[in-house]
Amino acid sequence: LTNKHGKGKYWFKSGCPTPDPRWPAIQQLMIGPIPGDVEYSTLRAAFLSKGHTIHLFIQNNQAWLEKNQEKFGKKQVKFGYVVYTDSAVAERLLSAGHVLVGHARVAVKEMDGQPAQFVN
Repeated sequence: LTNKHGKGKYWFKSGCPTPDPRWPAIQQLMIGPIPGDVEYSTLRAAFLSKGHTIHLFIQNNQAWLEKNQEKFGKKQVKFGYVVYTDSAVAERLLSAGHVLVGHARVAVKEMDGQPAQFVN
């Protein structure tokens, strides 16, 4: 996989989430939409409470958020992905379909190249 600059580094794209090649796809989940007011530390605590994570990435690019405001409305949202050490944790969360993060239900889905479904 290459990033948008054609270099050999992985580049997360919420519109086409593919697995990060550093870890097995079965251990990875796309997360989001995440309400813009949810803090990273709150997200991290919620996902860690489900199992040991190797990696948690949240797309927090202000330019991207502004560009996609028309698509998502004034309530800014973020997307990201989480990697668990145990694929059973990822499978369990995938079956549930979401993780409760503070006041929000954050959807989880496979990193299958299909965008997350956003319900306004």
